[in-house]
Amino acid sequence: MEHYDAPWHIASERVDLAVAGFDEIASTFSGKDNTTLIKRWPAFNSAGAYGEPIILGSAGLDDYCAHFIIAKEPELFENIMFREDLFRFYGVDPVLVDQKYVPIYRHFIRARGNGGKAPLPTFMKSDKVEADVEADGKMGIVIVNSGASVGSRDLFVYGMPVIQSETHLIADREVIERDKDARHVADKLVHNQYTDQSRMRSYAEWYSFLRTNITDDRWVKRPAVSSMFLDEFDRRTWSRGASRVRDEDLAALEEFEAQLYQGAR
Repeated sequence: MEHYDAPWHIASERVDLAVAGFDEIASTFSGKDNTTLIKRWPAFNSAGAYGEPIILGSAGLDDYCAHFIIAKEPELFENIMFREDLFRFYGVDPVLVDQKYVPIYRHFIRARGNGGKAPLPTFMKSDKVEADVEADGKMGIVIVNSGASVGSRDLFVYGMPVIQSETHLIADREVIERDKDARHVADKLVHNQYTDQSRMRSYAEWYSFLRTNITDDRWVKRPAVSSMFLDEFDRRTWSRGASRVRDEDLAALEEFEAQLYQGAR
């Protein structure tokens, strides 16, 4: 089973447990109405419905990545409006993308835009988004792992990512609820939850690494690490409980990342 097929196999009840990236999970279920406002996994679980998997937690691989909007010239970003996790594009056509992520880009850009009525750009397939953006001067959306590739090409990155991802352990929701043995196995495999301190620190390390490779003058409207970890929109809409993040935790995240960044310079 391929990594990107895992969410489909879970939904089809072919397997009970699997690993998959959050972007792959969101892409599989991007046509579901109840996933309209979902960009982080606790919200996905809260909105979960029959036949959809449950995300049990991070696989602990620290393999964070994010789908960022990039451009050769920062002036292109003047045609983007971003507010409360909402992207709106005005007069930007086409946008170069990896074809397999078109459904998720359409979903999240459209869904967050005024009930699905926001301007949606034309997505053009590209096998080498960064190289084509550099050569053609167009805008693109690309997966950024370390930021080294984008940084080496002197491209500009815009603000918040369209979506972030890492490898998760996912399971058949019904099986986990009724089968104690399956739950026991799953508990042994799950590394940490969204707001666990170890995960927050590893996230700060990744963010600091991005800042090192994508300098502040190249990261236009760079969000603070706390906002990228959990923006105001999700803080207001998440249910209380295990997924709740305290203000002091986010402040500690900011301080830790600042120390890492200063130490790397």
